[in-house]
Amino acid sequence: MHRLLKAFLFKIKRDLTFKITLGIGLGCAVLTAVALAMMAGEGFNIMSGQNMLLVSLSPIQNFGIALPVNLISFICLEFTQGSIRNKIIAGNSKLKIYLSLVVSGLVFLFGILIGYALLCTFFGCVLSGFNFSKKVMLIGTLVPELGTATGIFLLKYVCISFAVYLSICMMTVFIATSFRNIGPSIPIVIIVMLLGYLGTMILVSINGNNQVLMIIFRIINPFFGLVSPHIEGEAFVISNLDFFSSLGCNIGWAVLFLVLGCIEFTKRDVK
Repeated sequence: MHRLLKAFLFKIKRDLTFKITLGIGLGCAVLTAVALAMMAGEGFNIMSGQNMLLVSLSPIQNFGIALPVNLISFICLEFTQGSIRNKIIAGNSKLKIYLSLVVSGLVFLFGILIGYALLCTFFGCVLSGFNFSKKVMLIGTLVPELGTATGIFLLKYVCISFAVYLSICMMTVFIATSFRNIGPSIPIVIIVMLLGYLGTMILVSINGNNQVLMIIFRIINPFFGLVSPHIEGEAFVISNLDFFSSLGCNIGWAVLFLVLGCIEFTKRDVK
């Protein structure tokens, strides 16, 4: 396992996909800053550090989609270039190879995501500061809402976002290693992410008073935590129930995809 991870780190330094992704991340951070600056209005500061942090973590906006797409490309190239076959010939077990792909995918996705989020937040802080008293715009409902983002809210939102990206990463690795082809893998992941997030947003907005449906969403829907924030007074809040249920749901999906991936990868032959 150590040798496989070391080989990954060596390869990623020279990988064109990784360099392109970093370039896209820098470009998206700049474009996002410019776009939000143009949307600034009276009474709120959409370019603030906290608002840029919230926007940068969205899984369905610009860079959020680019991350799993590039991860799929990276994994599928391991098959098409014969790297997976060579690792098996070298005596590595299929289970270790799959686990190394999972760890590599986590390093790849979270390394770039954290860098992108920090860069966006930095731009926001430089241009407009980081002021908890200023209202921000949370783009997670059918009608974007304005409110203040407290430190507790930001911490909960970041944790939920990371949990969502964890399940997205595990799903992406599972799909990429199952199809072993970029063609079908990218559309499937993008469709699942878009329908999952936007469908959740619409259903929660329409059926927010249906407690039974909300309980079901908390249990099975990994995107629920990102659309659950609401305003109390002037501040955005995420209830402890929504917070912990969202973490549990995403961890559950991540474990499920990990187990399914291990079983599927070890049972199939590598051509």
